[in-house]
Amino acid sequence: MQEKTVAHLSYMADWNPDPRVLAKIQHLSISEYWRIKYFKSRQCLLSDLCSNFYDDANDCFIIGENRLTITLEDVHYLSGLPIDGKPLVIADPANIIDECVKLLGRVNPDDKKGWISFKWLKTTYSVVPPGIEEDDRVFLYYVRAYVLYVIGAVIFPSSSRRSSVSANYLLFLEDIEKFNDYAWGAGMLAQLLSSIKYAKMKGLKTMHGADWLLQLFIMERLPSVAKTLLRVDGEYQVPTEVPYIVEWSAFLRVPSQYSFKGYDFHQKLVDAGQQIKWRPYVERNGVHAESED
Repeated sequence: MQEKTVAHLSYMADWNPDPRVLAKIQHLSISEYWRIKYFKSRQCLLSDLCSNFYDDANDCFIIGENRLTITLEDVHYLSGLPIDGKPLVIADPANIIDECVKLLGRVNPDDKKGWISFKWLKTTYSVVPPGIEEDDRVFLYYVRAYVLYVIGAVIFPSSSRRSSVSANYLLFLEDIEKFNDYAWGAGMLAQLLSSIKYAKMKGLKTMHGADWLLQLFIMERLPSVAKTLLRVDGEYQVPTEVPYIVEWSAFLRVPSQYSFKGYDFHQKLVDAGQQIKWRPYVERNGVHAESED
């Protein structure tokens, strides 16, 4: 079985958010996401990792005699998203069209089953007209549209709707000031783990979820894998400011352009089990050296 994860980080480069929108969300956990650079998730690595090393009974990866589990600590450092707070529960999505009109001011003309295309969001809301003031309720349409775009591109990417985001997430954006009240990070991790388990159980070729989180988790824990993906020998840079995805994306942007076709990631993962960083986030100084392990 070959698993393929799908993320949409490439869409983040397509939307240069309006400065006024960035100012409005500067206190939110996603305030720095506009700086994310696109990098390719290594599907060959992630597929082998999920197919051959994932223990779905214990929600962990077994490499050699070692068990590695993605935790909320990883989510905190890598994404910066809230890991506790209100659960993301959608009670009644039946009136989602009305909610779109209420919270975005209009309905996506291509909407069929409650999904909104990235293209429509960007085309419609990427530029805030000069005549709209920050205290105008219409201004919030543009803010919500950008946040919804980020949710679909980074937090909850879908494999079935690759260029769209579920309109249901708008239900959590009516009061944009309460964005951080919700456990977005915990929800993202739960979706990813559930998807990995379901895809392996059913032998599916695709799964939902933030595959970038899985790749960065492995890079943080397995230095030899990180060096391979970064195409470096010896010391290499590591992020120092949360959310780490921003700096990791910059480090990976150029190396990710190279092909790993035919590379034996299975053996690399087996060998990497001999050198694991169990506490990767402790006392970071921006450089990983071999002596740290």
